[in-house]
Amino acid sequence: MTPDVVQNETLRIAVRRRGAEVTSIRDAAGTEYLWQGDPRVWEGQSPVLFPIVGRLAGDAYTHAGNRYSLPQHGFARRKEFALLERSDQHLTYALVPDVETRAAYPFAFALEISYRLLGGSVAVAYRVSNPGETALPFSIGGHPAFSCAWRPGDLLEDFSLTFDRPEQADTFLVRDGLIDLDETRPVLAGERTLPLTKTLFDQNALVFGGLASSAVTLASRRHPNRVTVRFPGFPYLGIWSKPGAPFVCIEPWHGHADPTGRAPGGSLETKPGIVILKPGGSFSCEWQASIEA
Repeated sequence: MTPDVVQNETLRIAVRRRGAEVTSIRDAAGTEYLWQGDPRVWEGQSPVLFPIVGRLAGDAYTHAGNRYSLPQHGFARRKEFALLERSDQHLTYALVPDVETRAAYPFAFALEISYRLLGGSVAVAYRVSNPGETALPFSIGGHPAFSCAWRPGDLLEDFSLTFDRPEQADTFLVRDGLIDLDETRPVLAGERTLPLTKTLFDQNALVFGGLASSAVTLASRRHPNRVTVRFPGFPYLGIWSKPGAPFVCIEPWHGHADPTGRAPGGSLETKPGIVILKPGGSFSCEWQASIEA
């Protein structure tokens, strides 16, 4: 199916209904800021992570005495969403349970994802509702992959990430897709800027909790262009790329992967980082990507 497109005088975005995933962010000059999903490297572009972020130990959990399997980052990124609302500069998509999702996740939920153009920014909003009669445990997050090849000849090491505040930031270590909450590695020691290098992700993603910053800017020493991701209210931030690949993912998360040492098949309700939504309740969060060309 052809992606849905909205644009204003500054930006043009395209979103496909499979996964409600944005596939293009271009400025008025035609510069593409989103990774274009080469399957030989990584086919994703900006998947939505729901109802879990990261992996479960053993890729499984237990609920009401039954064992269920859930793949890394959940199922939303592989599901066909319905287009709920559309205007000149706004798109909203919806996902509700079906036979396939209930087999893996037996909870009542409604997930809405909206994209709004606000001048030179794209606002990405998530709304999770619980229409059921029991608590809804979930995590949700973004996984946007921003291109580090804005012009011919660009190299990953031309780019850097600059936080809006100085950071004393250690990353949790990622082991087989799980997070070691007891062991960290220092990344920033009072600095704001993190250079991108070919070896930065050799030990997998950087996973931060408790950052002072609520925004980070991707920039190249070769260009005046900037991409700023604002993530107020998100307790975790992941930064990841395939080693040496020409993109970087800046990932605002509510939740994270299971910790190392957690027994496979534990309940979602007791999973560290999980959000618990009461019956009849709703949960909303939003991040933005702002382009300076």
